[in-house]
Amino acid sequence: MAQLGDIQAGEARACCKTSPIVMKFGGSSIATGPAIRRVANIAHSVATGEHPIVVVLSAMGGTTNALIKVLENARNGSIDISSIRTTHEQIAAEFDLELSDDINKLFNELELVLRGVMILQGAISADRARDLVVSYGERISVRLFAAIYGHLFPNATCLRPRAYDAWEIGFITCPDKLRSGACRSVLVPDAMEKIARSLAEAAEQFVPIVTGFIARDEEGNVTTLGRDGSDLSASIIGAALKAKRVEIWKDVAGILTADPRIVPNARPVTEMTFEEVQELTYFGSKVVHPQAILPVIECSIPMVVKNSKDPSQPGTRIVSESTTPHGVRAISCKRQVTLVDIVSTRMLGQHGFLSQVFMLFDEFEISVDTIATSEVSISLTLDKCFDNAMLQKLESKLLLFAEVTVTSSMSLITLIAPKELSNEVLRRSFEIFRNANIPIEMVSHGASKVNLSFLVEDKIAEHCVLCLHEEYFGKCDSRCLHGDDSSNESTVTGSS
Repeated sequence: MAQLGDIQAGEARACCKTSPIVMKFGGSSIATGPAIRRVANIAHSVATGEHPIVVVLSAMGGTTNALIKVLENARNGSIDISSIRTTHEQIAAEFDLELSDDINKLFNELELVLRGVMILQGAISADRARDLVVSYGERISVRLFAAIYGHLFPNATCLRPRAYDAWEIGFITCPDKLRSGACRSVLVPDAMEKIARSLAEAAEQFVPIVTGFIARDEEGNVTTLGRDGSDLSASIIGAALKAKRVEIWKDVAGILTADPRIVPNARPVTEMTFEEVQELTYFGSKVVHPQAILPVIECSIPMVVKNSKDPSQPGTRIVSESTTPHGVRAISCKRQVTLVDIVSTRMLGQHGFLSQVFMLFDEFEISVDTIATSEVSISLTLDKCFDNAMLQKLESKLLLFAEVTVTSSMSLITLIAPKELSNEVLRRSFEIFRNANIPIEMVSHGASKVNLSFLVEDKIAEHCVLCLHEEYFGKCDSRCLHGDDSSNESTVTGSS
């Protein structure tokens, strides 16, 4: 078979100490042979430039779910990983390759782990067993990708790929920190320095291919970094290396003006600030998790969200401060929200009511999304992740000093817009709601001043998003998109 993507010896990047580019590819971007070939070409095109690269990979698309399934089967007395092995063998065969000894060893290890789960049952905690089993997805993924990359580009001197498990380069986590909501604090104190030292050296000799999502704790147990953990891995690596930028490659065209499942003509947003992206993702967007961008925020390192299926598109650039004039950036929709109304006449003119309420929320470990208050009432929203049993206990305690109404099946519609336009966006949005006969249950203007949230019933949420998107983005012309029209009507029009 002809070697695709061969380069001339002179094209190889001379090894030099420059800021690297961190490139993270999600599971859907490497789910098939053609997708892996495309990703390898994307990575190689950057690696042959002036900056070294570090590649961070998730497990191949579908692998994590398959691993969770075989773990469940092992608990029920059945062990069969043949379908997972076959999937990886078939992809290797598309490149005239066989699975390496390292990969076969990992599959054998996985079988032994599953056998131990089947025999020992409750002797190993469910979380620890799950973390250990799913970690094989990323570990096999980086080794297979490295083999394919090296096969496609055999003449790339100084650009040979090398696979690394995250703990080899310093991803060691602190006990009980992974679900605390912190980011860099999940790692032991000297982890960032070790990651920087390990990868700075590796990137001068190889193209490091690093497992995302997984780590080890100080006792050697495999741990995972939670939802969108591979994005967080890439962000931590970028911060440790003081990277030129961190690229998050997905199967979408960047951050969109709305969920394309609701708004088919949603368009990519060219640029957003870290603050805007945090608000957007917190309130429903699934492209980048808010925790995943914190490490690069602290170091003011740009992050770019790009489409692995169409690398020529610019994607969305996430920066500390935007220099692009804009109106509404994007609209998010958070479904299955619960509204809690708390009313007490004792609140009027008295102190301590709010603290009393939120001490109870803290006691039952229920986090709050948005809040609106008056002299005698508090309205707040909870996302779908709360424990319903805990909410019932909380409600019983609140009823000792207040009237409480809990309403489920609500949606939080959030507009991301600059704070100087918030009054105009509020005015215009309420005109839209009035004209469309959309009842609003609650309004919240976040402390960041870049988000405006409206609570509506789930059943009309999509209609609400469509009406807002049509008004702010559906009638845009090129002047509106770049913020060049100074009229009031266009200054709050969305920009992408």
